[in-house]
Amino acid sequence: MSIRIAFTGPESSGKSTFAKWVAERLSNAVYVAEYARIFLESKKKQRANIEDFKHIMEISLAQYGADSTHDFVIFDGDWCMLEVWNEWEFQMDVPLSNSEFHLTFLCYPDIPWEMDPLRSLPRVEDRLLVFTQIEKKLIASSDNYVVLKGSREQKEAMIIASLNAFQK
Repeated sequence: MSIRIAFTGPESSGKSTFAKWVAERLSNAVYVAEYARIFLESKKKQRANIEDFKHIMEISLAQYGADSTHDFVIFDGDWCMLEVWNEWEFQMDVPLSNSEFHLTFLCYPDIPWEMDPLRSLPRVEDRLLVFTQIEKKLIASSDNYVVLKGSREQKEAMIIASLNAFQK
C-alpha cells in the first residue's frame, strides 16, 4: 500500500515546490501534479467554468483515490482545495470530502505572491482566508496534517521531521 502525502494551501504558498522536493528525495515516489493547472493550461484558459470544474473535480478525486505501485504518492493539491474553490466560485451542492491521505502538509502563505495567469489572489488577506478555510476542513475531517510556516529551510526541516515521525 502506498503512503499518500498531499500538499495543500492557497495559491502561491509553495505546494508545488515542496511536493516536487519531497518526491525527488523519497525512494520509489511519484509526484502527481495539480490536475486543475494541467487542464486549464491545456485548454489555454485562465478561469474554469462550472463544466470545467466538474471535470477537474472528477479527475482530481479519481487521482486521489487511485492505486499506485509506488511506495509514496505525493500530491500537489487535495480535496480541501477543491471544496474551497467550489465555495468561492461555483457553490455547487456536491460533497467533495475525500480523505485519502496519510499525511497532509498545509502550506502557509508566507512567501511573496508570484504573478501567474491561473492565480487570482494577489492580496495576502485573501490567501490567509483560503488557508483558514482549508485548515477548518482538515480539522473537521480529522486529517493528519502539518502546517508549513517559516523560511524554506524551516519548512524543509518540518517536512523531514514529519516524514521521519510518520514512518516510525
